Amino acid sequence: MEVPTRLSKNGNVIVQEEVMSHEENRWKNILLVPVLGAMLLAGGAAGTWSCNDCDQRIHRAEENLRKAVERHGEHSRQAEERRHELEEARRSCGR
Repeated sequence: MEVPTRLSKNGNVIVQEEVMSHEENRWKNILLVPVLGAMLLAGGAAGTWSCNDCDQRIHRAEENLRKAVERHGEHSRQAEERRHELEEARRSCGR
């Protein structure tokens, strides 16, 4: 039984099994590139999301502090609690 062969561009004989493995690898690469790209985008989006979440938490805590100072005074118990919440928000976001 004769194994199907093909000549390469440089004249070498390629066995059909090698041809199939190259074809399979090409298709794997074609399918793999978009999947990896989507994973990278999703990872970047997650990082952006957490950054936005931190920014929102800090902004909310700053606004709550400002309101507490306006309503109850700068050295009130409520303002001190809001300062503590702001410090916690900054600490949890690494700032």
